[in-house]
Amino acid sequence: MENLGNDFETTLALAVADAVVTTINVASSVGAPDANFRIRIDDELMLVTSKGAGENWTVQRGVEGTTAAAHLIAAGVYCVATAAGIEQFCNDRYAISGSDNIHQAVAAVELGGHRVVVLDAAGEAIYADRSILSHRDKVLGVTTGAASAGADATIRTYGELTEPSWSWTLDEPVFLGLTGLLTQTVPTSGFVLRIGFPTAATSLFIDIDDAITL
Repeated sequence: MENLGNDFETTLALAVADAVVTTINVASSVGAPDANFRIRIDDELMLVTSKGAGENWTVQRGVEGTTAAAHLIAAGVYCVATAAGIEQFCNDRYAISGSDNIHQAVAAVELGGHRVVVLDAAGEAIYADRSILSHRDKVLGVTTGAASAGADATIRTYGELTEPSWSWTLDEPVFLGLTGLLTQTVPTSGFVLRIGFPTAATSLFIDIDDAITL
């Protein structure tokens, strides 16, 4: 679930070398949420998906249309409440308290937000994948936010999800792709599973169809 910080700020203990690294090292984590909060470093927004050992944070880079870039040591790291973050925060908590179409399961591995999942043999959530035929009749739904391994993942099984970074083409269905990704490209191998339909460029109505093996 999305979390919001309270005026938390720190600095980079090590430089961020390039635009692709997904672990950053900060001077202090004291006062920061445990996971799933947004930060700004220079002009880049990042989503912190977990706080690892020491002061190493795992992040998604360049969220909300910002550009991932290198950052110098001692650059300021600021916990921020963005429009997208606040919307996700509200969606997560509304979904948990008010809908029968929400399922919670322990994440077997670190899971990204808005990814399709199945439950493994232990009943824990992993990414669904249209190339793995054993997944074809087991798809549970779409995560409403990121979840660290061992944490509870919130999964919408039916109904509408909104994500400001989406840009769906209306009147075209959304399918399961590889490693839990959503796509409007019709799969040509494995199996085809329609996950739902866009209701707007940034909204998806989840209504999982029966799978067709190719």
